[in-house]
Amino acid sequence: MTRFSQQNFPQPRVTQRVSQLFFFRKSCRWLLWGLFALAVVHRLAWLATVPPPQATNDEYFYLWSGMSMIEGEAPIAWTMLHKPETPILGIFKWKSAEYTIMRPAFDQPPVFSLLTGLSATAAGATAMVANLERPASVTTLWDVPLGRLRMQSVLLFAASFWLMWGWLRLAIGPVAALVSLVMFSCIDVLVIHHRLVVPDTLTTPLTLGTFYVLERWRRGWMPHSRAAGIITVAVGLAGGAKIVALATVPAAFAWSATLFRGRRALFPCLWTCAGAVLALLIVFSFAITYGLLQFVDTMQAQAARFADLGGLFDLIRRQLMIQQDYVNSWLLSGWLLAFMGIASARGPQRAVYAALIGYVIGYTFFAQADVFG
Repeated sequence: MTRFSQQNFPQPRVTQRVSQLFFFRKSCRWLLWGLFALAVVHRLAWLATVPPPQATNDEYFYLWSGMSMIEGEAPIAWTMLHKPETPILGIFKWKSAEYTIMRPAFDQPPVFSLLTGLSATAAGATAMVANLERPASVTTLWDVPLGRLRMQSVLLFAASFWLMWGWLRLAIGPVAALVSLVMFSCIDVLVIHHRLVVPDTLTTPLTLGTFYVLERWRRGWMPHSRAAGIITVAVGLAGGAKIVALATVPAAFAWSATLFRGRRALFPCLWTCAGAVLALLIVFSFAITYGLLQFVDTMQAQAARFADLGGLFDLIRRQLMIQQDYVNSWLLSGWLLAFMGIASARGPQRAVYAALIGYVIGYTFFAQADVFG
């Protein structure tokens, strides 16, 4: 008797496609979990030492500000801005640097400081005696092992990773989403940045979550009320952590205008605008609670900061922002994405990638030389 194998009877085309899709999803799942494990391990390695503590003292700004608010005091933190109306508590000397300690400190909105204070409390933060020029004028500064404190950033990266996957696999497909995650997980400057206790680590998952919810709502997988509530809170908290996160609002406008027409296009715009209002309420409540006059003075000092040609001079000296070994891949990735996008896009979509080129040029040549950009 002749033995017939599956090769003697080819499968229908639909069955073949379903089978290929199944195996792709199975292999994609293993690749995804492997990439996630690699990315987390990469960030945990040298967590307390790279970048070194003195590379950016923003981490101590948020630690001191958050802990002082949790203890019921006005926020205490260091500053580099000239604010004559704000009381100076002392000069904090740490290694070779000196920082002016002020109270209240309004340089940044309160949400991320409070989160950092809660994380520091869980990590065992304790009061410390600082080496100050006027030690009697400062009551509380705080100390916590940097490796423990930075675990907050690693956890927020993990949330960003899965929210990015959830959003992009719906928006651009699983293959392109996986490629994007490889870049997000492995570019060296991002790995270093994701270890830092800075508000970008919080605004990233909140922004990604906003667009993930919008994609689910667009497909009818989430009701209006739930999508509206989540997006309003996410944008509000993101803006309350770092004002630049309110760029989510025009991004949502562009997303909605591209995909919808008529009244349905207004919903994402209204939800993100409501989130922006919530962020402003958080910031002004923060100001009124701890001193409106000092807050206004701080905003005037912030507005006096200017952009110059520092980035161009650093480029000439081969010192890109902080170290060329750290930042080269970031700038090259921006150029690469822009040119690939223009080559593959059609019509109005090319304007998005042209804008990306403009951003990279502006950032490279006209931004101040700043730590980790």
